[in-house]
This record gives sequence, structure tokens and C-alpha cells, in this order.
Amino acid sequence: MKTNLQSLRMESGFKSARAFAEHMGLSVNTYTGYEQGKTNLSLAQAWQFADALGEALGRYVSLDELAGRDFPAMLEGATPDELRLLGLYRETD
Repeated sequence: MKTNLQSLRMESGFKSARAFAEHMGLSVNTYTGYEQGKTNLSLAQAWQFADALGEALGRYVSLDELAGRDFPAMLEGATPDELRLLGLYRETD
């Protein structure tokens, strides 16, 4: 699956795949496989990427956003704070 990983990485200030791979403790080849859609992301790895990118961006990054999935119509117009709260709510158990 092709993701928004590259655009989110660049938006978050990691100018190179190498920089983000090192930040995540991965080899460049492993990371670029994810970024180019040649290697499938596990759910656990996707969560780690979303969390790291969200931290760098100072906002919540959902798995939907990471995967390039459009938000459901009910979330259109939601503010970034509302989306962050929704993400935090969904993470509670």
C-alpha cells in the first residue's frame, strides 16, 4: 500500500529518508521500502510512524492520514484540536 509517509515525513521536518530512518532506529533500506510501498507496514510499525510524525508536527497523525485514507464525511470541518481529541479518545481503553 502506498502511504502518505513521504509527504508527512517531509512536512514534519525530516528532509531525508535517512534522517527519519535513523530517528526511528531503522535501516534506510527498510524505511524506504515502507515509504515507497514496496514493503507492507505492520500495524505496530504504522502506529510508531504516526506517533513519531505527530510528535514532530505537534499534532495528532491518524492511521487514516498515514494511509492516505480520506476522513469520513462526519469528520469534515473538524478542527485539528477536535481530531486530536478524537484520536486520544480512541486510544483509551
